[in-house]
Amino acid sequence: FDLLEKPEPLVIEDAGANERVPHAYVKTFGVRSLLALPLIADDQPIGAAILAERDRMHAYSPEEVQRAQGLALQAAVAIKNARLHALAEEERHLQKDFVLIGFGQWGQKAYQHLLTLKQFFNFRTLVIEHEAPGARERLAGKDEEVRQHGDAFYWDSPSEPAHDQLERELESSSYVITYIATPAATHLATLQAYYDLSDVVLIEKPLGSPPEAYREFLDTAPGGVEIVAADHYYFKLEVRLLQMLLAEERTLRAFLDSVEEIRIEILEEQALTGAAADIGVIADLIPHAFAIISLLTPIDRIELDAMSPLMLGKHEGFTGLRESYARVNSSFPYHGRSVRLVIDVGKGAENAKWIRLSGERRAAGRSPSYKFDFGRGEAIDGTQATVRGAIRRIREPGVPDNAHLNMLRHVIEKRHPAVGILSIREAIRANQRVRDLEALATELLARNDWTNYAVGTRPAFEAAQHPAVVHP
Repeated sequence: FDLLEKPEPLVIEDAGANERVPHAYVKTFGVRSLLALPLIADDQPIGAAILAERDRMHAYSPEEVQRAQGLALQAAVAIKNARLHALAEEERHLQKDFVLIGFGQWGQKAYQHLLTLKQFFNFRTLVIEHEAPGARERLAGKDEEVRQHGDAFYWDSPSEPAHDQLERELESSSYVITYIATPAATHLATLQAYYDLSDVVLIEKPLGSPPEAYREFLDTAPGGVEIVAADHYYFKLEVRLLQMLLAEERTLRAFLDSVEEIRIEILEEQALTGAAADIGVIADLIPHAFAIISLLTPIDRIELDAMSPLMLGKHEGFTGLRESYARVNSSFPYHGRSVRLVIDVGKGAENAKWIRLSGERRAAGRSPSYKFDFGRGEAIDGTQATVRGAIRRIREPGVPDNAHLNMLRHVIEKRHPAVGILSIREAIRANQRVRDLEALATELLARNDWTNYAVGTRPAFEAAQHPAVVHP
């Protein structure tokens, strides 16, 4: 039949006498009458469905044709989805190569996750570590453990560059994922060095170099490589639930229209020491907060408060060059009005990881609110004025926070993993805001404009106001 060229229903009452029906078809299947329907999905014909009458001739009525067309549409969608699923399964089981650059704390953690993911996906891991003085002693045989798992380990040195070794090893590879787990300051240089070997490059924020440097590289680099600028907070179960509820739950969407303030706290009890003390919590933790708030607004729409945009703190015993606590006061436009946004990040403080959306305070009682607690793994719906806040358990006790593992799974499993906040261009915009805050913090620190606090507590900013001035 010519259904694919002319996608319209074909009704034939006497198949044996109709020249459009091959005689062999009538003889083989014993067809007396038939109704042929094109299968169309997304305006593209993908096949045909035949309804046949074998016992007697039958004149199909317009109502029968209409009902059959409805069934054919459902069948076409089901067939297309099945094909897409089969393609995804085929891609899932294709041999992939995962290049892990950097085998420090995060690199070793990532490798353990990759060992878990190998139970579900078909890939091999190739680990690269820079051969600096004392590096082999520091790893103490961990390179051999990698090889014992059937993976490869390369020491990168001037005499034997790992890039050259990988170039030979990956010559026959069909798909290469490169995960840069080196210090942030080396991210761009590493991206430039291994870009030509990769199909996908995963960089965990912060990016570590000026946005202009990344833009210059992206504008001159050949296309075809997908760069994922990931933040593992984006893959927390609580954040994924928040994204789902914002899209699907009418109660929360309606509540958003009355939200006046959003607060995010990412506080850790571990004191800030070592090299991290010279990086500061703005570079370390603010990107996590941006990953969360990006569900509600583009980062470049956030406006810092004119009077007190940034407040800093240092915990007792802190010897670093930067801050151990920061509060960002800001706002962003939402549906024609301004929503206040307050972000607290810090170390050496009480443990707290949550986002709370609050509405206008009522004449009596508390403000309506919706809180997602990433530490406890629960959501608290306090939007109803007359009832106690409903607690929804998101992550059961004992279930680990697998955000980092989920991030790696996303990159391995998805054909196009760089979406939304995970795209490099969006990450560059967020990185610009982080650098603006770092510059503002540098001014505050230079004039000792910060608040001291005891380990395990938080700065009493309300008692010691230290406003910083925003410079245009």
